[in-house]
Amino acid sequence: VSTPHPSGRGPSRVYAVLLQLLS
Repeated sequence: VSTPHPSGRGPSRVYAVLLQLLS
């Protein structure tokens, strides 16, 4: 997984989903 770029689509979105799953 590359560095989270300030984009709507990308690792950043996956990271957000992972945070929700952990929550």
